[in-house]
Amino acid sequence: MQKIKLIISILVAFLLFGFIGSNSVIADLQDPGERDQIGTNQTNPFGIPDLTVLDQNIFLPLIFNNFCKSPYDSPFSVQIAGLSDLTTTALMTKLTRAEIDQLKEEQIKELDEIFSTLVTYLADSGAGWARVYIDWAQIEQNKGIHNWAWYDEKLSLVSSTGVKMIATIANPPAWAAVNPNGTGEIGTNDACSNVISDNSDYYNFISELVGRYKTAPYNIHVWEILNEPDAMPGYRCGGGLVTYGRNGTGYGELANGAAQLIKSLDPSAKIIMGGLAYDWFYGVGEAPDGKFYRYFIDDFAAEGNGVNSIDAWNFHFFKDFAPEWERWTIGNLPTCGPVSDGIGLTYSTYGTGVIAKGSHLINRMKTCYGIDKPLWISEVGHHGTTEETIPVDQNPENYDLNNQARYVFKVYAQALSLGTENVTWYALKIVRSVTTNDYQGLLDDNNNPKPAYYAYQTLTNELDGYGFVRTINIGSGNEAYEFTNPCEGTKIIAWYNTVDENANSNMTISGKTNIQLVYRPGPEGGVVNQSITDGGSGDLDGLINNSISIRLTLEPVIINLNP
Repeated sequence: MQKIKLIISILVAFLLFGFIGSNSVIADLQDPGERDQIGTNQTNPFGIPDLTVLDQNIFLPLIFNNFCKSPYDSPFSVQIAGLSDLTTTALMTKLTRAEIDQLKEEQIKELDEIFSTLVTYLADSGAGWARVYIDWAQIEQNKGIHNWAWYDEKLSLVSSTGVKMIATIANPPAWAAVNPNGTGEIGTNDACSNVISDNSDYYNFISELVGRYKTAPYNIHVWEILNEPDAMPGYRCGGGLVTYGRNGTGYGELANGAAQLIKSLDPSAKIIMGGLAYDWFYGVGEAPDGKFYRYFIDDFAAEGNGVNSIDAWNFHFFKDFAPEWERWTIGNLPTCGPVSDGIGLTYSTYGTGVIAKGSHLINRMKTCYGIDKPLWISEVGHHGTTEETIPVDQNPENYDLNNQARYVFKVYAQALSLGTENVTWYALKIVRSVTTNDYQGLLDDNNNPKPAYYAYQTLTNELDGYGFVRTINIGSGNEAYEFTNPCEGTKIIAWYNTVDENANSNMTISGKTNIQLVYRPGPEGGVVNQSITDGGSGDLDGLINNSISIRLTLEPVIINLNP
């Protein structure tokens, strides 16, 4: 009898997956002749392909005794607080490393006071993961003497929520760094450098760290090797970054030894490279005030051993720097070697925002070095505040609370379209004394949820168990991304790229007589749903014709095709 049940379950699995995976539901969306575009007429200047289909593994759901489990792990991660940063004022006044460490102790006390609140919001956010910053300098201020108490308590609290952790092993103590107290500017001989002077010191720390936290109650199995290691010497030493800059080869040697050690201690461990800033570049022809080295990842790839030991690429993306990557989608293609010399092999890029950056990195590594790895993105973010006096960046509209909330839907849809396995929002909470000019937290200064927190909560709830399928072209100015859960059906995230709240564009969904639209909640929470039937009041064509037409605006919408 059990054997018969098993056979039936397998047959049902194949039938269900075949039905849900069908493209017939939205086939008309691929045909420009079937689209009805209204509103402003915009062309797409960024070269988004008509249909981008990434290579996908085919997963079957687990179905047995009427139970179905999706094969897709949660890609949703959030960093609890921005502990990798220090007060800008402190850096500008050139505090000594000892003074910086003292300041950090004071900031950690501030975090202590709100940590239990943050853990509660983490649990309610729907995130499957939390990125936690492991400050080597805090734990081992003096060589060989470890103070684990703070991390034992905090990591245990995080683990109690049921989320898994990504542990970033960063910030060497002064005694382990090459020149932590240098005062020279970037590019000078006396620039501060916290490059690890003896890799064995890092390995000794890792051995203690992984041995302690790989088991219950912590159960950490994903490790990130340093934070933004492409920083140039002279920039934020002691402030959470590690300044390997033009020494990508040295980072490769460090990462190789670290990865082999961790996997010997925990064969189930996943090792991701330190999240690259991969922006704001320093050097001739780059930004005058640049802080990061463009070709760090090339040097790392060329070293060979380190890149072969890690399990995933990893970079950070912030909207301020999007023009650097979008420019390659409308002009000359980038080349291997110097990116714009026009001499080496060319490679393609596409899309806007995080897609433009991700396609650049992925295709550069494939084309120039023959390396193909999964992608993680351990920091994305967007400012949101009601303050009138705010710092100026390249995108002042970033600071609007509604735009921050909309961006949650947008950046995750775009990032996941790259095949990204995990995306971390930076951050759940910004500790004001740590980063005074940062408004990217999902919580405000009084620890109350912003609209972006409710958007994040809605997104994780709606896409739990869903995997990216494809990008759909539905006309200039629109973006649409399809996701499937083999147990539940298909959903699409779509919006119209405009800053005009009155502008709109139509999207037609064929082969459906009933859909559900899910929008982000308002300022007080509460999901906004709208059910639409073919020919009903929400169907813009007003006809019973086995298709439903809806209006897209700047407000992203999740379209449930199987309500």
